[in-house]
Amino acid sequence: GTLKFLYYSFWTMAGISIFAIVTDMFTSLQRYGDVSLFYFYFLSIVMIALAMYFLYSPIFYPNVSWWEYDFRYRNDIITSVKVNDDEEKEGRLIDIRRGSAGLSYFGKLKVGDKIILKPEYNELDKEFRVEVMSKRQHSIGRPYTYGLKFHFNSDEEEKDFVKFQKFWQFERKHKKLSKFKHG
Repeated sequence: GTLKFLYYSFWTMAGISIFAIVTDMFTSLQRYGDVSLFYFYFLSIVMIALAMYFLYSPIFYPNVSWWEYDFRYRNDIITSVKVNDDEEKEGRLIDIRRGSAGLSYFGKLKVGDKIILKPEYNELDKEFRVEVMSKRQHSIGRPYTYGLKFHFNSDEEEKDFVKFQKFWQFERKHKKLSKFKHG
């Protein structure tokens, strides 16, 4: 619960801070006429925006469609998760952006674990090596949400990932359009 509130409070405080900085920036420019204070405020906004950009990734904030009750339209892909050479379980990739992913998985992993993902889809029969960067459990009875970072050892692996990411984006758009098309 506490970590969940921390996530929401960061975004709220970042928005309030930017609003306060912008209003103070123009007020101080009119009141004091000093441009150096304007630059300081502008630099503060840039720093907050950079922090927001880096934190808005599947590692920390994956886009999860918990509200989607119909599995046909869920924005996830079933994937095989190989933790050790002998242990393989099913998980769901719930978000892929900027070389990172969000994984919904009932198994217990530790931050820093290296695992292998094998997404189940028709175009490509490839495995991806990833590292667990974050771990959350939103509520009891729900799977853990892991933030993953992809690692590539060759250009071929990176090209396969780009193909997979394009497939992911196409699949999301297709599911969204077909949901509204079929009612």
